[in-house]
Amino acid sequence: MLLTLGAHARAPVLEHGEVWRLLAASFLHHSTFHLWSNVAGLLIIGFFVEPQVNRGSLLALSFLSSVVPFADSVLLADGISVGGSVVVYGWAGAAFGYGFKQRALLRQKMFLGALLVYLGATLWIGLQSSGVAHRPHVVALTLGFVLGQHLLPANAQKIFSSINAGALALAVLLGVGGHYLKTFEPPAQAIRLEKTGLIFDAPSLWVLERDDRAIQVANQTDAVVWAACAQESQPPSVEATVASFVSGQLLWPQVLGDVGDVRFEPGRLGMVPKDDAVRPGYTVPFSFLGANGQFAGTLQVWVFGLHRCWIVASQWRHARTSSVRQLDALRASARFEFSSTLRERLEKADASPEAGVLLLEAAELAFSLGEEETLRELFEKLEQPDHQSLPGVAHLKAKHALMIKKDVASARRWALQALEVSPEDREVVLLAAGLLLEGGEVTRARQILMHAHILSGEFEDWLEKTRWLKP
Repeated sequence: MLLTLGAHARAPVLEHGEVWRLLAASFLHHSTFHLWSNVAGLLIIGFFVEPQVNRGSLLALSFLSSVVPFADSVLLADGISVGGSVVVYGWAGAAFGYGFKQRALLRQKMFLGALLVYLGATLWIGLQSSGVAHRPHVVALTLGFVLGQHLLPANAQKIFSSINAGALALAVLLGVGGHYLKTFEPPAQAIRLEKTGLIFDAPSLWVLERDDRAIQVANQTDAVVWAACAQESQPPSVEATVASFVSGQLLWPQVLGDVGDVRFEPGRLGMVPKDDAVRPGYTVPFSFLGANGQFAGTLQVWVFGLHRCWIVASQWRHARTSSVRQLDALRASARFEFSSTLRERLEKADASPEAGVLLLEAAELAFSLGEEETLRELFEKLEQPDHQSLPGVAHLKAKHALMIKKDVASARRWALQALEVSPEDREVVLLAAGLLLEGGEVTRARQILMHAHILSGEFEDWLEKTRWLKP
């Protein structure tokens, strides 16, 4: 409600050029106590200031004390704020500044005591609450002290002064600046998920938070974006990713009602190289009802290799003040670059050309990331005689042939070579047996499975945990 009526907030000011909020916010209050505490401040200070200064100067002081602290807050603070306390603190600073210049304040001991008590009480109350913006108060108090020394006395013959000129200039600047802000593109900060190479650009004024699993950027008013990438133990599907998001990550009451209500075109599933058509991602719109109103947004999913990445962009829809333009630009900026983690592994392998294990680790990472071109180069290096007997090389080539190239014959050949090197590896065993069954070689597949069962004694457990390896 306050935001609809004109509360100060970064998003509508920078997104829609609504600079009038810098003045309107000082007339709004979030509670009766908030209103009357500011009224008390204006009464206490007004008894001293108003009879002594020119009313035009006082009006200009009130305008500047409201707009300047809130304008400062647009760039350096977040969230939604209201209240006339900036005007009260501007008047208080002016009382000190004017009294310092005229020496009048020093002779008004009752007023000086009341003012200090009021300021002390409001500061103490503010410190008890986490919802008070202290910076605008300090800016208003400092600005008032400076401007107070330029206030015209009540009996001054001059009509126009420097403080009036400043207020007029600021009003003109706001009028021009509001039109400019509607097309203003704030500087962007690149947000990176290093392990997978996902990068997107967020406005530099948005707040960034990250942990081991995800990244969050928000403008603290109406928009929040989460991004993360995860590696799966099997080729992920878009359906599973979307179903998990809708059922497990939307914790508020949902408009959707059921996972089945979501409609989207899944496109290609399973293993997809990162440089293929999966780049644009799959976009799923959603909406839900939360405790603070209606929310709407999109889920974008990319599936490549054994990885899936997602970006969830959600906005609180209130009137016309939402950050649609900035959110659209953020979503459109999502892209993939070469993974820094893969680059580090390649550098280690180049520094130790004898260490085939490092080449294999890099190849496995390139395969999981869908970096097809790099994987081909690593396969060429691993084909050297020194590396062909490494456990894992043939298995990786078999998975690549089956999942990416869709070449079952080549996959079977590599799987059987892997079986000779690692006859107890359950992934190798199931892959080889499954490919033999696919080709109709039932007897040979049974021999492989029986041999694995004898070697391990735990084959049922293997089969249950790696059922996805069936081609």
